[in-house]
Amino acid sequence: MSCRVIKSVSVTSSGGNTIVNFGTIANFALQNLRDYKFTICQQVPTTTTIEPVQFQINGIAYNILTNSGNNFMADQLTQGVLYCAVYGNNPSHFLVKNCLKPTGFTPTVAATLLNTLTNVTGTPIPAETKTSKSK
Repeated sequence: MSCRVIKSVSVTSSGGNTIVNFGTIANFALQNLRDYKFTICQQVPTTTTIEPVQFQINGIAYNILTNSGNNFMADQLTQGVLYCAVYGNNPSHFLVKNCLKPTGFTPTVAATLLNTLTNVTGTPIPAETKTSKSK
């Protein structure tokens, strides 16, 4: 089965998301569990915050997930890279199969929890805690 490369027409930051617009594609209907290839032809805008990426095709925005199930973030998006993704329709999304560079995004809840734990104890909580058994 052939796979056509879909090229972006613009990349913008809007409403807390980085939108990769692929424009209007005539006679195009997404099929569940089908592979698609996308390439970003424009420079990715830099923002003060790291935003989730959405693909916009025929005016419809789709959330993009990494192969670990996390949001695909703007600092992982690179101009000129060929992204391989599978479309899923429950709910509508794309899952990027590429190996991606790590994101610098820190979820707000995790950052807040870490700050709370640090403030209560006065020192950061180590990643691993050791336990000892009493004899």
